[in-house]
Amino acid sequence: MAGEPRWERSAIATWAAGLVAMFVLVMLSAGLASAREPRLIAKMAIAALVTAAAAGAYFALARPELAGGSIGYGLPAFALAVLVGAIPAVLTLRTR
Repeated sequence: MAGEPRWERSAIATWAAGLVAMFVLVMLSAGLASAREPRLIAKMAIAALVTAAAAGAYFALARPELAGGSIGYGLPAFALAVLVGAIPAVLTLRTR
């Protein structure tokens, strides 16, 4: 699958943003497991998830049209992962 260079870079940006979001969510879970209130890490997680969603949205919307090509289950799975990842961060910020 060949696309323009900006689209290919957006694929790498989506992958990297997903890894950063995963790392920050692991830090959030470690903070919650230690019975702390990691509010700063929760804010970082939301920022990382918004960045991943923005990069993923550009990747999905700017993809080149190919005969017989489709996104498949990747886009709904990515959107679901962003939503599920936001739940612990939002709940952490809403508790006092």
